[in-house]
Amino acid sequence: MEVVFIGSFNPVTKAHLMVAKEILKIPEVEKIIFVPVSDLYAKASLNTDGHHRLKMLELVCKKDMIVSDIELSLAQKLQRQPKTYETLSALSGDHQDLALLIGMDNYFDFPTWYKAEELLKRFKVMVYPRGNEQADVSLSPLYEPYHDRFIFIDALKISDISATKVRKLLHEQGDVKDLLDEKVIAYINEHKEELNYE
Repeated sequence: MEVVFIGSFNPVTKAHLMVAKEILKIPEVEKIIFVPVSDLYAKASLNTDGHHRLKMLELVCKKDMIVSDIELSLAQKLQRQPKTYETLSALSGDHQDLALLIGMDNYFDFPTWYKAEELLKRFKVMVYPRGNEQADVSLSPLYEPYHDRFIFIDALKISDISATKVRKLLHEQGDVKDLLDEKVIAYINEHKEELNYE
């Protein structure tokens, strides 16, 4: 199974990498595919070009981690941010047995997603709680008909580093060495003017 990890990765933090390493400990998981969202993703804090976010991911990913530019290329073709279903469908041409990684918060919103049921018929969805988050997963209307398509994993032992906190520290010229890989820090220092973190 290859697990698709979609996010803005603005920038990729040690917490993102810790999530990937924990997921890779699951015996069925062979690889993690990092997919940075396109520049058309509707999020006010996304002010860093996708090329740079992609490059920073490539600098820190190990052999069992893949970085895909699928959303960047799809957005260029569609002239809009691709829906998750479209991203997974495009990835499935080159990758078999895909599972989408989402947090518990997104699990409960999942029924409102574009083509949610079609997505579950074609792909698995791996759900992880954050910290000590507890939830009754059976409360989702999609649980009963598709419970075998969801993979619920235990809370991951990860840091609470957020990219928002990192960007704030970068803006204030604070110390980020415990939050970012040294290769990412070097890249940010080299491309300061283009990255809009300060």
